[in-house]
Amino acid sequence: MLKRLPALIAVGLFANTSLAADSDSDNEFNYAIGALAFTYSSPYIGGEQQTQLFPYLEFNYGPIFFEGGSLGSHLYGGDNWGIAAAVSLDFMGDTERGDSRQLSDMEELDHVINGSLIVFYETDWGEFDLSLTTDISNNHDGQTAALSYSYPIKAGNWYFSPSVSAQWFSEEVANYYYGVGARDVKANRPLYNADSGINYSISLMADYAITEQHHLIFDISTTIYSDEIKNSPIVDESSSTSFGAGYIFRF
Repeated sequence: MLKRLPALIAVGLFANTSLAADSDSDNEFNYAIGALAFTYSSPYIGGEQQTQLFPYLEFNYGPIFFEGGSLGSHLYGGDNWGIAAAVSLDFMGDTERGDSRQLSDMEELDHVINGSLIVFYETDWGEFDLSLTTDISNNHDGQTAALSYSYPIKAGNWYFSPSVSAQWFSEEVANYYYGVGARDVKANRPLYNADSGINYSISLMADYAITEQHHLIFDISTTIYSDEIKNSPIVDESSSTSFGAGYIFRF
């Protein structure tokens, strides 16, 4: 059963990997394993608060990386910027609709696989990330575009990364996760066709290095939903908050 993953799983595809500019001369295999737990609220009517524990895996070999559920490759980069392409699962919405009993009669959703182009740029006053995604599994055939800004802070053994982001989504994405088609209409569930919109998020990720290899990860994030999602008859929350913690061992 796949749920929407918290921000701590996707703590920057470039945070622990080499830039593409350096990958030709560095083909060392690096990897990390661990376990993560998180809890988050569901925006769906009757949706339950979700708590999950799952394993974590990350590896890098030259330009190739697997991180945060994304498999991809760095394509090009410089001293403070990079471009990568990746394939990953879509976590824009919850395919189980929060395990809501009130929505259990609705048409089942399949998991969506996205193809992504990711661009990042680092400056002395923070890091910018831009990701463009499109459905390559032909389940909703939609697109998203996300722009985020983070400001890394190092304090002793702690590494903090507060961030803000905005994510645009197409009407195909909105209708797949939050729309109500003719098949699912009921007396208390009217037809609903959503338009494109923008979600906004704020988060704080923290990494505590017990040693160079042993790390504790913490994350809290809140997403404020677009009116196109909030106005859906199967949604009764205007935002969702997640909390996460985990342990990672870096080889």
